[in-house]
This record gives sequence, structure tokens and C-alpha cells, in this order.
Amino acid sequence: MTKVFISYTRRNDYDKQFAESVRSWLINDGFDVWMDVHDIPSGAHWDTEIDNALKDSDVVLGLVSPESVGSDNVKNEWAWALQRDKLQLALLADCDIPHRFVRIDYIDFRKQNQDSWRRLHDTLTTVGPRSAPRPSQGNSVPLQGLIQGVSSLFGGGSSKPPAPIKSGSPWTSTRLIFIFLALCSCSCIGVAVLNAIGEQMIYDCIYWGAC
Repeated sequence: MTKVFISYTRRNDYDKQFAESVRSWLINDGFDVWMDVHDIPSGAHWDTEIDNALKDSDVVLGLVSPESVGSDNVKNEWAWALQRDKLQLALLADCDIPHRFVRIDYIDFRKQNQDSWRRLHDTLTTVGPRSAPRPSQGNSVPLQGLIQGVSSLFGGGSSKPPAPIKSGSPWTSTRLIFIFLALCSCSCIGVAVLNAIGEQMIYDCIYWGAC
């Protein structure tokens, strides 16, 4: 599965909350996500854990904001990922992006619309295979519309067409015609017979009456 390292700053609440939201969404969407406050064990050396996580990652997702571009630690993570062609930036707020990162095609999250999440999904999917979606862990971004659009991208959720209606036996109409013609024939014969019998009875009555 694709391993995503979230690189962000904890200098303000907005960046931290967005990092938590994107982490929850990525996990629910089947990605293997690393985030310092969740994945560095208690008592471990932070620099060593971050170095190992960077090496193990397939993508370093940098959350760009005025505070993050002002953090040397965050920019060092981005620079390391840029040299290894595994950096993806997500722009959270207007800011002056450092010159070494301006050529990175960032994903615009300033409005956090569904297109932004869909693009992030598509970008990370092309990096490597994903695992099956995990159960929701709460605090995930409401992305029903996005999940439905990605789903189309992954070929799921399509309804089956209705089964074709089977026509009747090919002999049904012919049989009905034969039966109709037979009834007509019988009716004509019956009428002819009755007429013949009736005429004979009239002749007999006239004959015997004359006698």
C-alpha cells in the first residue's frame, strides 16, 4: 500500500486540525499514513523516528501554510523528499512558497472542495497500490461526494441493468390463429348443417300438410 508521510507544523491549530483530518481521510481510503503525534512511540528519539519514517514513505505530503514555510524542520523534510522525487504539496493558505518548491504542482486546499480531495486521491493512488478501506475512525472529512467520484474512478458501485423481459413461445401467436380459424370453420359448418336440417324440416311439414 502507499505509505504517506504527513509533513506539517504544529505552530497553529488550523494546521494541526487539517493534518488530523487528512490523516483520518487517507486511512479510511486505504493508505498507510505516518504522522508524528500518532506514530512516534513514547520515549523514542524524534529525529531518528522521523528519519526512518521519511525513508519508508512513498510520498511526503507537505501541508503548506505561512507557519509551515517558516519552520526549518518542515522545510528540511520537504527538501529531503524533493531530492528523492516523493514530495507532494497541499496549499492550505496563501503564503510565499520558498523558491526551491515553487515548481511543485501543489494541490489547492484553500477552499477544501471535492475536487481538491479527488485530486489528492488520484495523485496518491498513482504512487502505489492501496489496501481495502478501513472502518471509520471518527473525525474524518465528510466526503460522500468524493467517495462516490473516486469509486467511479475505481470502478465500484454501479447498478446492474434490468434483466431483459423474455418474450412468449414463438408458437403462441400461430396457435391462436389456428384455434381462431378452427372455431370459424366449425361455426360455418354448424350453421350450414342447421340450415340444411331446417330446410328439410320445412319441406317435410309442407309435404305432410298437403297430404
